Amino acid sequence: MSLFRKPQLSGRRAPPPPSWRPNTDLTGARPVVFALANAPVSGDGEVRSAIAAFGRISEKPTLEHALDLMRTDPDCLHRPWLWMIAVMQEAERTGDRHLSCAGLFWSCYWTANLVPRNNGHSLMVLGLDPIPPHLKREILSTGMASARQLPEDFVVLGDATGSVMAGGLVQRLSVKFWLFRGQIAAPRVDLSYTLSRWTMTYLIKPKHGAPRMVTCL
Repeated sequence: MSLFRKPQLSGRRAPPPPSWRPNTDLTGARPVVFALANAPVSGDGEVRSAIAAFGRISEKPTLEHALDLMRTDPDCLHRPWLWMIAVMQEAERTGDRHLSCAGLFWSCYWTANLVPRNNGHSLMVLGLDPIPPHLKREILSTGMASARQLPEDFVVLGDATGSVMAGGLVQRLSVKFWLFRGQIAAPRVDLSYTLSRWTMTYLIKPKHGAPRMVTCL
């Protein structure tokens, strides 16, 4: 009788690690999302603190931990934006459209204002990456659906210096929404200087109905 026996292979693979799921508790999410959305009127320290809370609540891993997670969770570094999408969708589902619009505004402000001001190193210090295109589409689609259900004069964010209203948010983001859906004829773009702001006029060709012009401030 052999002293050493070969291990018997059962043919079963080890179970995969439990998949990450975003926590969509809106009570905990609200202060985080609104702190982010108030970035335009917040100080640098407040913005950094809000982004840090964003990373914690979305369970974004450290870079060292991410290297291990990427084998089973390739989007682990995008958890903050996956969390934001899940929260916005839950907010839209439960009728908290104000929260959903605040998430949309922050995502747009991050993309249009903060990312261009920072290089790769400073973004790494902040601990937040640019939003991948496929996640931008989900954020935009969910946020626009919420904004359209609110009165046009509903104040999403505001202070003594001004306010962002739901109607204005819809108008300014309509072009981006159609662009993501592939229904904008990009070559037809007219730039004109109006009211101290550049405006862009696009020819939109919807799948159903007549083409129409849309101007985005």
